[in-house]
Amino acid sequence: MALFEVIDTRMNVNLVMEMCNGKSLYHYIKKKESQRLPEGLCRVIFRQLVDGMAYLHHHNIVHRDLKLDNILIDPSDKNRIKIIDFGFSIKATPD
Repeated sequence: MALFEVIDTRMNVNLVMEMCNGKSLYHYIKKKESQRLPEGLCRVIFRQLVDGMAYLHHHNIVHRDLKLDNILIDPSDKNRIKIIDFGFSIKATPD
């Protein structure tokens, strides 16, 4: 997700980021008639999720709230996912 601007005030830090037209993975699955995803789509999503978490961990960031609600999927963009809500995340110190 691209970060365009950071607005830092005394009370808040506001991040202006690119818009994602998708929905949470939780709601995406719930809308499916069988409430299941095909294996091929699961592979695509899982690969992106593993790559995203590897990137975060490489930069010593721990998300700490990874769940279906915090993964957005955009079916119109080749089922690209975005990991969101870093409110509980921390910067870990390397050993």
